[in-house]
Amino acid sequence: MSSQNRGVCQNCYYKAVVLDYETKVSLPFASVSSESLDLNLCTDAQGHFQINIPRGRTIGITINYMGYQPLSKKVVCRNKVDTLFLHPATYSLEGIVVQGELSKKESGKTRINKEALDYLQPTGLSDVLSLTPGGLVRNPGLRGVQQMSVREVRSNHNTALGTAIVVDGAPISNDANLQGLGNHNQELDAKTTMNGGVDLREVSVDHIESVDVVEGIPSVRYGNLSSGVVILHTKVGYSPWTLRVQSDPYTKLGSIGKGFNVSQGHNLYFGADYAQSVSDKRNPISGYRRLMGIVKYSYAGRHIYAPRFMTSLMYTGTLNSRKFDPEVMTLRESYYNYYNKVVWNNNFSLKPQMPWINTIDAVFSLDYAHDLIEQEKYVSPRGILALPLLDEDGVGEGAYLPPVYYTHYKTDGKPLNLFAQIRTSHRWNYGRYDGDLMIGAEYRLSKNYGRGPIYDRMLPPNPGSSLSSRPIAYRSIPAMSPLSFFVEHRLRTDLGRGWESDIRLGIRTEKDLNLTGSPYDIAKRWSFEPRVYGTLSLPPFSLFSSLIKVNLMGGWGRHIKLPTLSYLYPEKAYFDLVELNYADPNPANRLLWIRTYVRDRANYHLRFNREDKYELGLSVNWLNTDIMLSAFHHKTRSGYSYGTHTYYTPYDKYSLPSPLPNGKPSISDFPKAHTDYLSATSQPDNSIWIDKKGLEYSVRFPQISVLKTNLTFQGAYYKTIYGNSLPMAYRPSTQIEGKVNPYLGYYIGRDNTKTTRFHTLLRTDTHIPKLKLICSTTTQFVWSYTSRQMPFDAYPLYFLDQKGISHNGKDIDLNDLEQKQLIATTDPMMFQKNKEPVDIGFNVKMTKEVNRWLKVSFFVNNLLTYRPVYLTNYRMKVQSWRVAFFGVELQLKTIKNGNG
Repeated sequence: MSSQNRGVCQNCYYKAVVLDYETKVSLPFASVSSESLDLNLCTDAQGHFQINIPRGRTIGITINYMGYQPLSKKVVCRNKVDTLFLHPATYSLEGIVVQGELSKKESGKTRINKEALDYLQPTGLSDVLSLTPGGLVRNPGLRGVQQMSVREVRSNHNTALGTAIVVDGAPISNDANLQGLGNHNQELDAKTTMNGGVDLREVSVDHIESVDVVEGIPSVRYGNLSSGVVILHTKVGYSPWTLRVQSDPYTKLGSIGKGFNVSQGHNLYFGADYAQSVSDKRNPISGYRRLMGIVKYSYAGRHIYAPRFMTSLMYTGTLNSRKFDPEVMTLRESYYNYYNKVVWNNNFSLKPQMPWINTIDAVFSLDYAHDLIEQEKYVSPRGILALPLLDEDGVGEGAYLPPVYYTHYKTDGKPLNLFAQIRTSHRWNYGRYDGDLMIGAEYRLSKNYGRGPIYDRMLPPNPGSSLSSRPIAYRSIPAMSPLSFFVEHRLRTDLGRGWESDIRLGIRTEKDLNLTGSPYDIAKRWSFEPRVYGTLSLPPFSLFSSLIKVNLMGGWGRHIKLPTLSYLYPEKAYFDLVELNYADPNPANRLLWIRTYVRDRANYHLRFNREDKYELGLSVNWLNTDIMLSAFHHKTRSGYSYGTHTYYTPYDKYSLPSPLPNGKPSISDFPKAHTDYLSATSQPDNSIWIDKKGLEYSVRFPQISVLKTNLTFQGAYYKTIYGNSLPMAYRPSTQIEGKVNPYLGYYIGRDNTKTTRFHTLLRTDTHIPKLKLICSTTTQFVWSYTSRQMPFDAYPLYFLDQKGISHNGKDIDLNDLEQKQLIATTDPMMFQKNKEPVDIGFNVKMTKEVNRWLKVSFFVNNLLTYRPVYLTNYRMKVQSWRVAFFGVELQLKTIKNGNG
């Protein structure tokens, strides 16, 4: 660079118009993206777009539009408007991509376009994740609650809770879900996702244009997360009528969608889909039904300020009506689930033509759901159960529950979530340096307006549960209202001689405004999340007479997930201790005397769940072969869970007098003795410790032209340790002389486990344009799967006696039979590694485009399998069997394309 130009801003532009190849009409709202510039925009009403490019640089752009084959090309600054043509998507064209595309600039990021989504035949978002390097091919369906799993061998609620699912810029929040609060029973606990992630079955992908899965380090514009982010872009712009029908042994799905050009720059899209699944045809109560609809309006202006506006209204509902199964229920038992959710989402973009602000982007979203569970239940208590009546500390007379009864109860939840974000960006160029500065602010509100559990207190649904004896109104629980600020700068530098660097540096800070002035420790400080990520591009060099391109990637980031409403405001604990149970044969003479203790279960020392991520990646292109390697280390030391908290709760134990009183007795008629007792309950804490290490890899070979086939190897090696950073409580279950052991021990590492998995997917994609046919085979090798419980000290770190006094674990009196039980007896085999042998499955998928309006698809999973018999660490023989699983799909489209 000459001295006279040094320091001079050298901005220039690439301008183009996007047209339909056949009709030559413009395509408004076509998506234009550039990974090298971290750029995402769309064309205006006449199909035009403009990109600010540093002078002398060549960048790659990709243009996507519904119903068209994506176009990727290299562009440079030029003075005239370029004309770009998109071909209507058809299997008669070369270059159809039906796999996830791994980023060459960022490890742990996968983009899945519409062609791959259509070819996958998904029933929900969970199926889409199989296209990531760490994903496994599983049978599609909507059976059972589905949660996110990110770079780990097994799923856990902290990973699912810490994965943000973002639709058109707005996250789907589960923080105000309280359906498991105040109404504890095994059946409902299996269906609720309270304190977990969003149930992935609720997210339909039929109206999604593309999906970005970021398992590594995302931009600081994405917050309130710890594990990763899944970014979904719904359809926008013109598209033909599309009807999809899918069927497999357990799931039936149908969807319809259409995009209209209302007028110049104005577009309207609407879609609807219905899915039904029954996991066990013998038990219809286990089914799941989903109805989803979307209406989306978009506007793209060609004014100097280039305004863009999109607003959408989405509805999701489950249609589980009252059901009765005489095989598993009595005549009056029933279960009903009513779920309706409405989301109003708005996106706005403007180029204000200001010196330090190139674009202003804003997102506003409001969602409201009504989740009602209603059940008629038959209750048969074991023995005579006492019903406490006090709601505060004290002692008084209780009531007796009937020996058998029916209870009718509801759980009424009405979570509301508000999200608003505004951010500005400034793109600049100074000689060899060009960068983007993003500054933004964000506000969220999560509140539940439901009535909570509703039932007759004299007929409780879960008698004997200290957490379910008193209903709690969800609307009485305060809201969450975190405010966030973030700033991020991305600097791209031409280092000379072909060397280039790309560094993204940002920081995010957040605080819950509604906790201000409260006793919570997190109310006294702002959270800080620094994140840095960089890419170094080496100059191309020759290896065996072929050019090789190498990118080195790496970074570190801190991610914070705020506690949910149920972690911040758990229901109170009620300890009901029966002091006298005088069950006279005459009910009128009975006396039930109960002492009640009420304790606050809130943990005011609860901390943020923080996860630190370390990433290292390598991208190589040689002989038209793409090689990707990503090594990672994710550390969580403060995951959310419920630990055991104890209280000293002494009470009086009354004995029968002699002689027995006549008539209705008084409590003073009975002699009493003081009893020390230690009560325990659960309390939210930060005891979860997760350590994830692994290597993800992908090798994609160039097409074998003779066979029209692409070959891909991809897979991962994961090693995950799940543990507890705090001592775990354990009370011996063995009773001596019918008495519960009064001691409670706290152990280090009692439930720590280590798991590993190494798998490879060998995939072939054969595309024959002449036959309009794509056929794929996937051979899945799970080379090894191991699990091991980590050894722990048999002696507790400390133990508590019946008065709550703490004692050193090494001071256990071996002559005391009750204390001696605190020493854990373990079988050496339980600490041995449990290793499963190689597991191989062969799957086939095929799609035939009969003509421009009809596609027919089918798949067969587990067509061939191999999994031998093996011995567990307990020397038990095990063999898992998998049967073939198949499905078919029909897709109908109108032929007309373009601006019609």
